[in-house]
Amino acid sequence: MESHRLFAEKYDLNYPLLSDTQGRLSAAMGVLNKLGPIQASARVTFLVDPAGRVARVFDPVQPGGHADEVLAALAALTG
Repeated sequence: MESHRLFAEKYDLNYPLLSDTQGRLSAAMGVLNKLGPIQASARVTFLVDPAGRVARVFDPVQPGGHADEVLAALAALTG
């Protein structure tokens, strides 16, 4: 959670970052990877519409250009 806080401060983010420390949401969304005793969430972006439904899933996430791709999908969603 500390790394999330520092990242948000560094980039002046005005929204909360999720920290799924027990992997519950990752498991529910089907992105939890178990490697023996180690659990890690895959890097997947979910775009949620105003009604709370998953409108788009970006999997896998490619860092180069990903932000632009998500912003374009968000603009299309909100019209």
